[in-house]
Amino acid sequence: MFEADLEKALLLSKLEYEEHKKEYENNENASTQSKVMNKKDKRKNHQGKDKPLTVSLKDFQSEDHISKKTEEVVLKDGRIERLKLELERKDAEIQKLKNVITQWEAKYKEVKARNAQLLKMLQEGEMKDKAEILLQVDESQSIKNELTIQVTSLHAALEQERSKVKVLQAELAKYQGGRKGKRNSEFDQCR
Repeated sequence: MFEADLEKALLLSKLEYEEHKKEYENNENASTQSKVMNKKDKRKNHQGKDKPLTVSLKDFQSEDHISKKTEEVVLKDGRIERLKLELERKDAEIQKLKNVITQWEAKYKEVKARNAQLLKMLQEGEMKDKAEILLQVDESQSIKNELTIQVTSLHAALEQERSKVKVLQAELAKYQGGRKGKRNSEFDQCR
């Protein structure tokens, strides 16, 4: 980010320089023209003299001071312009991000509504499944009860049949025992 900001600052500085280049040139032209005029005037006054042109310390300092002030004003104006441009760019970026956030919020609400609907459908499906299972359990319980009753009655009938069989076996044993005795006596008689 720092490198990107640095590149942006350099670019803005170049743009600013191009904008204020004309002002610099005008200031330089004006100062050189005034110097040239001063030199011509001095040459006229000093014609024939080969002395180097001297400038007083006050004049030099005042010219230097004026050029520094002009440079400072230009730099401040450039900085203000650069800051304005950067502020506009940041505002545009903020607006863009706000739009993105608004879009995501709308998508979030849509997904949330879909999830609520899906949850409702699942719950209804589970309730139907539970109801069907409960019906099946109830039917199974009824069938179990019926089968239990039938098994109990069949068991009672089986016990009755066993009792009958025992009675019949006992009678058969008596009958056969009585007949054996008669048969034995008949057999003994036949001998």
